[in-house]
Amino acid sequence: MGETRCEPKPTRTVVFVSRSLDYLSLRDSSMSSSSQVFEYGLVLALNKLVDLEIVQLGSEPREIRLLSGLRFCSVNYRSLLGVFQLAKAVYRNRNGGNFSVITTGYYPLEISTIVICAKIFGGTSFSYIYDTHLAATQKMPRWKRTLANLYFWSGFYWVEKLSGVLVLNDIFISKKKITVPFLKTKIGIQMRKKQFDFKSGVIPFRNIIVFAGTINAENGADLLILFLKKNPDLKFELHFYGDGDRAADIAALTISDMRVKYFGRISDDLLQKRLRSADLLLNLRDPECISCDYAFPSKLINFMATGTPVLSNHFPGLDDSYAKLLYMVSTFETGEFSKKMTSLLHCGIDITVGIRARNFVEEQHQWGAIAAEIVTFVETR
Repeated sequence: MGETRCEPKPTRTVVFVSRSLDYLSLRDSSMSSSSQVFEYGLVLALNKLVDLEIVQLGSEPREIRLLSGLRFCSVNYRSLLGVFQLAKAVYRNRNGGNFSVITTGYYPLEISTIVICAKIFGGTSFSYIYDTHLAATQKMPRWKRTLANLYFWSGFYWVEKLSGVLVLNDIFISKKKITVPFLKTKIGIQMRKKQFDFKSGVIPFRNIIVFAGTINAENGADLLILFLKKNPDLKFELHFYGDGDRAADIAALTISDMRVKYFGRISDDLLQKRLRSADLLLNLRDPECISCDYAFPSKLINFMATGTPVLSNHFPGLDDSYAKLLYMVSTFETGEFSKKMTSLLHCGIDITVGIRARNFVEEQHQWGAIAAEIVTFVETR
């Protein structure tokens, strides 16, 4: 009889503290936001390498249970005892001091609790920072914005007390002169079935160009509206998927410009089919937008994974390894964009641009490799 081989039990315990991953999303393996998609891919990969428990900071306490193969519990963080419930969850996972706590963002109460508990119980603490509060607070009245900014900036005091920081874009690290160790990571991707079986060729446009995501000025909605108005004779269809504060302008434009089609929000499965069947995907991002120093657009990685060529402008955090796999415009303005679009519409598009991008993402953005790099980083702090 053959010997039964058992997988070695992970020696490190990781408590992943989340505001996004909740009971229903894990139970049904159904994610409704980009943060949920990101965190779900991360915890699934981490769960294969460490003894992982997810603690959700919610409003309804739930005991530990297994969801999608993940240990999950929820604490009522809005209650007066929320801090103590989180501390209790950290305590039960202390594993003789061989444990780490990972959270996201820099909410002061949450991050201070994690830092203090990790130090008291002999573990290490980390935060994944991939966005900024400034994008939300800039729209508040001045007095409210001032209070909110003071609240969140106090969170950076505790960032300096962490064992380390995980980032997708490290520009803010240098700008804020953060001195704690940090690891720049990537966005993982769940690859779908390949669209192409051939390796090269320039094909004429079927003229379907897709914008998908938040329809606002920062993502190029105003630029596209101006481009359409200045180029009435260019023949193509521009399909919009998503919602945002410029969605009403796009919907209104469909009446006066037959090239524009607005589909609103659709299911992710249907969206992925539309992305794969398009001729070109647009990833536009204002390089002056507040979040550019903190974030790296998960949308771009998802676009590249479809195998459909992507046109993008240059923005902070987009290095040459990505830029050489995209159709690039150097500036975030209508004239440069018009030149590139006119060239593509007249000359056709090389489908190998999309195929190379897909192959790159498939090789460089596997969650398993990303999680292994994170585990190595937390084990050495």
